[in-house]
Amino acid sequence: MPGSTYPKAVLYEFTEDRRGEHPQRFLARYRGYLQADDYAGYHGLFRSRRVYHAACWAHARRGFFDIARKDATPGLAQQALDWIRQIYRVEREIRGRPPDERQRERQQRTRPLLDRFRQWLTGIERDLLPRGPMAIAVRYVLSNWRALLRFTRVGMLEADSNLVERCMRPVAVGRKAWLFAGSKRGGRGGRNGPEPDRELQAQRYRSLRVPARRAGPHRRASHRSARGAAAVSLDAAACIAAGVDADGARAAQGRAEALGRHEDLEYHR
Repeated sequence: MPGSTYPKAVLYEFTEDRRGEHPQRFLARYRGYLQADDYAGYHGLFRSRRVYHAACWAHARRGFFDIARKDATPGLAQQALDWIRQIYRVEREIRGRPPDERQRERQQRTRPLLDRFRQWLTGIERDLLPRGPMAIAVRYVLSNWRALLRFTRVGMLEADSNLVERCMRPVAVGRKAWLFAGSKRGGRGGRNGPEPDRELQAQRYRSLRVPARRAGPHRRASHRSARGAAAVSLDAAACIAAGVDADGARAAQGRAEALGRHEDLEYHR
């Protein structure tokens, strides 16, 4: 986190579905803050009293933004966005400062602003249609109010989880382009990186070099065919390192090497 003195790290955990058991297993020994939206799968962690929810103002803002975008004239949704915009104005000014300074500025400037914002939300809620989009957006904020305030008390926290969202963007964009991961191992390797032993295997294939020879044209042709086989072997090794089916990758490598030998035989004939 920008306001934290801890080293930065990103870890992507692949799961086949969004069941709540996955974050509870992954964070079974964790104690501290979890900055996230109101995803129900996290609720078990929050009930444990060892993980504290720091809600995301970007998610809280989204409901109002979607309404304001469709409104022909500025209305209540735009007013809510104006309130939230003041929060981010303070955040821009204190970005990069030590956590204790950020906590002090938020308590002096942001907390009074949020208290007034809550009063405004409570005042308009009673006049809204219970199932209307504006009422749903207001209830999301009020029901998560304590978690939305947490960043004002802890200087190392952010107002939102946008930093994590940006780290996840390549996965989200890739998911639409790839359509599928191919296998469980492919899903895990696609973001966490290759396994160490497979990376060593890939490095071994990358070091494959065909020595240049000064002999006749058949030697040069052999050099070209072997170089082509080496290129395809490199692709196969990259597939192995990326977590794609190892047998298929090795088969591709074998076909490439056989192709090189076949080209040499054809030339000598």
